[in-house]
Amino acid sequence: MVKSFDLAEDSIIDVVINNVKGEPLHTISLDISDPDAPNRFAQMITNIEAISAEVEQKDKELKKKYENVTEYNHDKVVDTCRLHIESLKQICSEIDIAFGEGTIEGVYSEHLVLNPDYIPDEYALMDFLDKMIPIVNDTYHTRFELNKKKYNINRRGGKGRHNYTKEELIQRQMGK
Repeated sequence: MVKSFDLAEDSIIDVVINNVKGEPLHTISLDISDPDAPNRFAQMITNIEAISAEVEQKDKELKKKYENVTEYNHDKVVDTCRLHIESLKQICSEIDIAFGEGTIEGVYSEHLVLNPDYIPDEYALMDFLDKMIPIVNDTYHTRFELNKKKYNINRRGGKGRHNYTKEELIQRQMGK
C-alpha cells in the first residue's frame, strides 16, 4: 500500500526582471522555505559594503599616487579602470551567490549580446539591488509572519494544553 500527500503550498516565488520595454529578461526564483536565504542576502549586502569600502580606500591611494599628474596619463586611466572593473566583478559574483548562478548574465543579457565581456556599472547594479532588496525583504518577512501565525502555541493544542510555564508543568507532574 502506498500513501501520498501533496505539499500544502508552493514555496517558490518567481520574480520576473523586465527590460525597459516591459519584456521579460530573466526570472529569479526565491525559495521562501529556505531558512538560510535571508542570511545569504544579508551576507551579500555586507560583502558589497566591504567591497565598496575597499574601493574607496584604493581610489584614495590612486589619487595620491597620481596627484602630481596634470596631463592625460595612460597608466592612471588603466589603474583606475582596473580597480573599478575588479570591484564590479566581485559585486556581480556576490549577486550571483545570493540570487543564483547566472543572475547577472540573465538580467543583463541584452548587453551581453552586444558585448560578451560586458560588466554592469555601479548604477546598473545599484538599480537592480534597489528594486530587488525590497521584494526579498517583503517576501521573507511575509513568510516569517505566516510561520509565526501557523505555529503559534495557542493555535496548536488549544488553551488548556500548552499555556503552562515550565515550572507549572513540573508542579502538575508532581501532583501539586
